[in-house]
Amino acid sequence: MNKLATIISVVFHPIFIPLYGIISLLSLKYFFFLPFFSKTYIVLLVAMFTCIIPGLFLFLLYKANYINSISVEKKEQRYILYIVSIISYLLCIYLFWKIRMPYWVILMSLCISTIMLAMFIINFFWKISIHAAAIGSFTGGLFFVAYLLHINPVTFFLATLLVGASVMAARLQLKVHTTAQVICGYLLGFFFMIFFPFIL
Repeated sequence: MNKLATIISVVFHPIFIPLYGIISLLSLKYFFFLPFFSKTYIVLLVAMFTCIIPGLFLFLLYKANYINSISVEKKEQRYILYIVSIISYLLCIYLFWKIRMPYWVILMSLCISTIMLAMFIINFFWKISIHAAAIGSFTGGLFFVAYLLHINPVTFFLATLLVGASVMAARLQLKVHTTAQVICGYLLGFFFMIFFPFIL
């Protein structure tokens, strides 16, 4: 069970979730008009700033023995990673604005940065699950897009909810978080992505 939980934690590591999200968005009929080159550029852009740069920094911290695992289980080790990730995400948002991505896509990206900022602040007092918050934001983002574009991808909804439950169960199986930490992380990501874009 621990091996399966580890695989789930790696496959759905927080640095991969934005990449999964943008690929899912670009597969919608709304973006059908975009040429393949443009879609590829956007995916590579997101991969660079939300996956490769934070991932490379995570690897360097691990090699320097600043962190003891790629899951960054100790909350004291998470501050610098939060800061780097937030800055990298903001750069990605700026480039989104430069290439004139739809306003609601930029809002969703800002929501992710806001969730990370909230977790950075919470981390001073309590260790919240980044994995759960990431998959929760993905699910919340799916609900927001479905409402905005008037679509009803029931199968995708159910699959996403199942993945979210699996990720939370995996974090509990590995004993890196308590039940409260994974539930609060999931709810933070989920509700921020549903309601915060309307506030902005």
